[in-house]
Amino acid sequence: MADSAALYGLVGALGGALLGAGAAITAPLLQHKDEKRTRRLARDTAELDRLIALRSTTRAALTLRSEAVRTMENGQPLNVEELLTALDSTWTDATRAADAAAADGLYFAMSPTTVDARWPQRQDGQPERKAGRRMDGLREIDREIRFVAQQYEQRETLEPDAIDYLNNQIEDLTRQIRELEQWRAELLGELLDRMDVLRDRARPD
Repeated sequence: MADSAALYGLVGALGGALLGAGAAITAPLLQHKDEKRTRRLARDTAELDRLIALRSTTRAALTLRSEAVRTMENGQPLNVEELLTALDSTWTDATRAADAAAADGLYFAMSPTTVDARWPQRQDGQPERKAGRRMDGLREIDREIRFVAQQYEQRETLEPDAIDYLNNQIEDLTRQIRELEQWRAELLGELLDRMDVLRDRARPD
């Protein structure tokens, strides 16, 4: 009986020791897992913020340009000085957002400092510039909007031939705006897909 009691005591002691050892191993593992998840959530949250910024800044940039062209198309008054300032401001915001998103593998960088360094390489070693060309279209249309808006401001003094040329330019700007709207719709689809992935990963296991 005494032997049995001693045996049970030994088993209990071993069991306690094993549980203690298991806890000593498991606790750090769980803590490491929790810390890893916390770091991942922080990275995902930062990425989500960058994607949202890219979505909102490209929307603001395109809306401004679309409304300016529509204003000229409808023959309404246009404050050219305010427009030019707003073009620069929205371009700067979109540039910063695109450069930030490049860190997440979204290669829509527009500033010279990031284009060559961050854009992925094709199999032939040349930079993949498809996305960049589409975003460059935003800046290209700015140059035309600036020129057309300045002509539009003087439209009452223009000769008939110059008026016809101005109207043709406005019509061409309208076409370019439609192309940019299509591009942004594609961009938005890519951003929303990535946002869904990040939100799914943020849900508790």
